Amino acid sequence: WGGVTREIQVLVDPARLRGYGLTLAQVEAALRTENQDVPGGEVREGTRRYVVRVPGEFRDLKDLQSVVVNGSDGTAVRLADLAQIRDDYAEVTQLARLNGHPSVLLWVQKQSGANTVEVVRRVKAALRQLGGELPGNIQYLPVLDQSTFIEASIRDLARNLLAGSLLAVAVIYFFLRNWRTTMVISLSIPVAVIAAFSMIYFSGQTLNMISLGGLALGVGMMVDDSIVVLENIYRHRQEGLASFEAAVSGAKEVTSAVIASTLTTVAVFLPVVFIKGMTAQLFTPMALTVSFALLASLYAALTLVPMVSARVLERERGEVRPTPGPLARVTERTGAWLDALYARYRTLLAWALGHRRLVVLGAAGLFVVSVLAAPLVGTEFMPTLDRGQVNITVEMPAGTDLDVTNRVVAEIESKVAALPEVDSVVASVGSGGGGMGLGAGSTDQASVRLQLKDRSERKRSAAQVAEALRQSLPRLPGVNVWVEAPGSIFSSRMLGGTTAPFELALKGDELDVLKGLADRLLKLVRETAGTRQVRSSWEQARPEAHVLVDRDRAAAYGLSVGQVASAIRAAVQGDVVTKYRVGGDEIDVRVRFPEEARRDVGSLKTIPLLSGRGTEVLLQDVAEVRPGTGPMTIQRRNQTRVISITSQLVGRSLGDVVAEVRQKVAQLALPPGYWVEYTGEAEQMRETFGTLLVSLALAVVLIYLVLAAQFVAVGLLGSGASAGQIILATFL
Repeated sequence: WGGVTREIQVLVDPARLRGYGLTLAQVEAALRTENQDVPGGEVREGTRRYVVRVPGEFRDLKDLQSVVVNGSDGTAVRLADLAQIRDDYAEVTQLARLNGHPSVLLWVQKQSGANTVEVVRRVKAALRQLGGELPGNIQYLPVLDQSTFIEASIRDLARNLLAGSLLAVAVIYFFLRNWRTTMVISLSIPVAVIAAFSMIYFSGQTLNMISLGGLALGVGMMVDDSIVVLENIYRHRQEGLASFEAAVSGAKEVTSAVIASTLTTVAVFLPVVFIKGMTAQLFTPMALTVSFALLASLYAALTLVPMVSARVLERERGEVRPTPGPLARVTERTGAWLDALYARYRTLLAWALGHRRLVVLGAAGLFVVSVLAAPLVGTEFMPTLDRGQVNITVEMPAGTDLDVTNRVVAEIESKVAALPEVDSVVASVGSGGGGMGLGAGSTDQASVRLQLKDRSERKRSAAQVAEALRQSLPRLPGVNVWVEAPGSIFSSRMLGGTTAPFELALKGDELDVLKGLADRLLKLVRETAGTRQVRSSWEQARPEAHVLVDRDRAAAYGLSVGQVASAIRAAVQGDVVTKYRVGGDEIDVRVRFPEEARRDVGSLKTIPLLSGRGTEVLLQDVAEVRPGTGPMTIQRRNQTRVISITSQLVGRSLGDVVAEVRQKVAQLALPPGYWVEYTGEAEQMRETFGTLLVSLALAVVLIYLVLAAQFVAVGLLGSGASAGQIILATFL
């Protein structure tokens, strides 16, 4: 994006062209004919064969100047007498700047299924190899690196995982007050983590934010089973049993309870694996990781903990005292505090057992209050994150020249560069604002992307910086400036929508009716609290100069509409008629009128045309040039015309804004055949919440089945039933 392209320009003087009675089509034909390297077969001379070849390709610009253009009346004119030939650059329609310096932006996309971090590492390695070949005044700088956010997130999660493990060990020591028992529990954490990694690998999952988040979530639960088993072994050891017998008896007594506890927790996460759609993509890695961690911790609790306890607690006899040392006083005070806590809990438990009805009613009441209070909590699809980016999209009046757009963007650049939070500013003029601004667009559009400093180096978040810019950026007549701070790695653009969190789609058949309804909805959404920069997808018509060919008059001169259109395109846009090869490169040779001859609409009237009789005809003799507007982009979804209205959100959740807009839209009298759909993140949130509620219901059922099967099995074991009877009764 940006930069210039070398081009050989043949700028034909229209006055000289008319003076010699020639047209651009004849100039183009001469250039195509002259620039050829034509084989002519073979000839013999004695015993040898010679390949006949006519090397007619252009070797330098003098060859172009010597090209002869033959007129229909037999005149022959050298190209140098008709045109100015320049080795120049193609017309610039796109500009790019980095921190105010002219730049070329390279946008690298990864292949589908490729790992983002690995691709970025390879790209950086290739850039380091190329760095030594760049001239001293040219530098390259990564301005958008998705791997940085990913690696930072994973690094933070890994750090939290380690911190959580250390805190778990500290809490265990706080309660057990013995380094031997604490060491037994601590060993189960790395063993369970390694086992979980193995299961993650063989299940085809990867280490990412979701899976590592699940692992960090599972660390606290990893030690639950081990604590239960060790506590029971510890109790048997205090009662005087030998270490081996205490390990066997203690683990055996709680095996059933530990298995039931683990399976009920797994039953909460496992149903997510069977859900399809976006919910499965977001939560399946976490559900699998947590389930793997819990199963690994169960295995460690029933095998590793009893085995190590039989050795580590071998020397303890009778009353197991706290480990002597500097922490002895602290642990003694902790023990006294815990004993007092146990006494109070025993009293509270006795009271609860004596007032069962009141306890059950109180729990039911709390459940009802929680359900009723749920609507008071705001809802959104994904939590807002500070990714350190702010994107500004500039939309000038349709048809604005590149220079005018560039001046407006330069003013915005100078203002945002002064912000203390900004690290780099990337501007692309002539872009459509998509992604990094690199997309289909025109000279009336531009985008400015701000990369902010690290969060620790700035006081304001990206959302606060964006809100401040919305208030402070200059407001120019006819110029729309949109500011957004991408707040989620799962942006709605990734989900097939826009980058705005709020989006609604107005659907119907008649464009005029849709436009009127869209204006009313636009005003309605703007009046909703928490919305910012509400915009519509309805595009303004672009100005055009329509050349209306009089077919009868054109036919009288032996011309067709196609010939007229070709002549206009050649004069204004120019045609690449051939290639100029030099130094192993092929450079376009473009024929067109010079800029002063195509600067305004009036100059189109004097474009020369060659009639069927070989005489010269001006465009104004066969056509009329009128101002007009071009066709607008018409969007359709499911074969229905649609206008989208989007908005940024500040200070309110997506669910609250959607609920308020729904109430306002319900009061509008929409004509039959016209309706509103809430798309983007609202649609994804609705589908995701629905599938998660199904998963929650399934989890409740699975928990009941696990507990029921557990209690049936325990009851039958106590009655002396056979294994077959236990299995049959459990399934029934």
